[in-house]
Amino acid sequence: MQYSYFLKFAILTVVFSLFACAGLEKHIQTPTVKYAGSRVNNATLYDANVDFLIHVDNPNPIGLTVQGLNYNLDINNKKLLSGSAQPGTEVPAREGVDLSVPVLIRYEDILDGLQELLQKDTLDYALKGEIDLGFFKLPYSTSGTIPLPQLPQIQLKAINIKRLAFDGVETVMQFSIDNNNDFALSASGLSYELLLNNIATVTGANTTAIDVPPQSDGTFEIISKFSLQQLSKVLDTFRKGDSVNAELNGQLEIPVTDKQNKQIPFSWSGETAIFR
Repeated sequence: MQYSYFLKFAILTVVFSLFACAGLEKHIQTPTVKYAGSRVNNATLYDANVDFLIHVDNPNPIGLTVQGLNYNLDINNKKLLSGSAQPGTEVPAREGVDLSVPVLIRYEDILDGLQELLQKDTLDYALKGEIDLGFFKLPYSTSGTIPLPQLPQIQLKAINIKRLAFDGVETVMQFSIDNNNDFALSASGLSYELLLNNIATVTGANTTAIDVPPQSDGTFEIISKFSLQQLSKVLDTFRKGDSVNAELNGQLEIPVTDKQNKQIPFSWSGETAIFR
């Protein structure tokens, strides 16, 4: 008799549970997923941290938990990265949240050298993956472009002749540097080759740090002494002229880590003022 009672109770419990689940299913809606954009963080001339934002909207009366988020990222039609991010994020009832897919993009993994960086303004990306919400597995995909950094522009603005004597020419060369990026530019120095009036070549280097704020222009000076032999073909210009035709080529030293620098090429040509 007692066994029969417990059996009936168990059957009723199962039946009520099934009816409850059936009623709940009528009120459960599939969450929606949409791409919410990207933001570039901590960019440099060599890499950038990019957050791709995926918005999940939960229309249900109960909260959901992100069990997993996987992604595959192609850049310029090259498979770059795959992985997972942000398990455990809560999506509250009848609310939405942005999930972040953080990715480090190294330009040298995508582009064929700095020359290609000079020729491009953006990178094409395609992002796809799946969000696991327990009850729901929601695919997503999007594509777009990521801006590339612009290489700094360096010009020789003026040559100040401080001393012209038999043992050589002492000069202070004034340079300008343009940083058209949204991040600060820091260089540990540069080396250069300077062709004057297409006939005289001088070379030199500078190890003084150069720092330029975002979206700004900066200036720096290099104090140099050249022999009369180096400048013999342009001495008259240095003595009497107001300007000289200059062609400037060189390498800008950019710190990548505490122990490693990378070289950014630069070139410029034009008329440079001479002051005495």
